[in-house]
Amino acid sequence: MLTNLQLPVGAKIAPVFTLAIKNKVLEENISDRIIKLSVTDNSGFEADKLDLTFDDSDRQLQMPVRGTVLHLHLGWSKQALYDCGYFTVDTVVYSGSPDTIAVTARSADFRDSFTTRLSNSYDDYTLGAIVRIISNRNKLDLPVIPQELESIKIPHIDQTNETDSYFLSRLAQSYGARVTVKNGAILFFKAGSGRTASGQAIPWRTIVRSDGDNHSYKLTDKLAYDGVKAQWHDLKKATTSNVALKSEGEKSYTAGSGNNILQLTKIFADEETAKRAADSVFKQVQNDSSSFSIRLALGRADLSAQTPVNVLGFKDVIDSQHWVIDSAVHEINEKGFTTTLNLKIYIADVTYESSIS
Repeated sequence: MLTNLQLPVGAKIAPVFTLAIKNKVLEENISDRIIKLSVTDNSGFEADKLDLTFDDSDRQLQMPVRGTVLHLHLGWSKQALYDCGYFTVDTVVYSGSPDTIAVTARSADFRDSFTTRLSNSYDDYTLGAIVRIISNRNKLDLPVIPQELESIKIPHIDQTNETDSYFLSRLAQSYGARVTVKNGAILFFKAGSGRTASGQAIPWRTIVRSDGDNHSYKLTDKLAYDGVKAQWHDLKKATTSNVALKSEGEKSYTAGSGNNILQLTKIFADEETAKRAADSVFKQVQNDSSSFSIRLALGRADLSAQTPVNVLGFKDVIDSQHWVIDSAVHEINEKGFTTTLNLKIYIADVTYESSIS
């Protein structure tokens, strides 16, 4: 159970946070003004977000300057606080009455250079080499990418009037991966795999119904395809071939047949590209076919995106599914400290079969 906090018998706990500006902790009278604090940890190339609402009913609080870097630690009293990272203030809203100041800050790891449109061609590079070029261009630390993605050979790809963030996202989608920037480095990892970018397995967590006070399950039947079929054209043989990715439960598969197969309309240039496209789309389809969210009555700032999760005490279709955290929202307000987990299907490695038409 996630709520099994290790505390002395009879001990009382309360939510605790520290907020620092340029490594200087905010004065207590300013922290006491915070009415609401919310931090969202995202898994993709979307900046993590910190939302703060300050009480300014006495109109004595100075409005923060955009560009200010905030450093947040969050957790419970008598426990080690979790480092939520650095955030750069980008939006400030002053409203009333009563007067309040709302501040939105986003992950400080996302540089302005990521929003500059560029055009480049990459010939005979590996996926890892392209990611390192972009990392160096944006003055980031050495990127973290697992070997299975690092070594993928890319004969040619163009970045045409695209920002580095969009191009990286497109690269990740093409190879069934996700990309983000945390702690000053690009993280490139397999989507929904429950692993860190370096390939290390993240420990599984189990959530029981009593851990939460609110939950929601959604099944999207139109996305529940049995497989994905991609085609490529062999210029040397002047033939068009198929590759189909199938569910592991099927013992046999004939390309072009099946009860609910998604056909990719694009004709790919070679077999390898077609297979990777089928692999990537199949994982995304499976990942998006159902979702589950639960709000934990006791917040857990240590739970973050990409953590694999099992759940117990719900419907069989939910309990029997393996999940992975897609995003986590940690919130402190007048009611206490809660964490809302948004889960997607855990995607294990899948295999494909191919045949020549």
